[in-house]
Amino acid sequence: MGSFVDLRTVVVRMWCQDQEVRRRALLERVESQLDRFRYKPQDRADELRVIGDQLEFPGLDESRLRALAPEAGRSDLVDRLDRLVGNPAQDV
Repeated sequence: MGSFVDLRTVVVRMWCQDQEVRRRALLERVESQLDRFRYKPQDRADELRVIGDQLEFPGLDESRLRALAPEAGRSDLVDRLDRLVGNPAQDV
């Protein structure tokens, strides 16, 4: 969702108008990037911004992510992010 698929002769953008569906996709994408954030913490802010822009959550940062996750019932994601930011060497 929010990304492009190259089908050789055409490029298709996967999209959904439903903001709740996009929010779930955003949280799943962020979760899949957590290990990368641990090893490249300097890229975290840029990656969050890119993911947010792709799914029409412009200006996504850690603060906004911390608000969006619990609204979707994903406080576990905030806990994992806290552990990551607090101790980058700790397993996420």
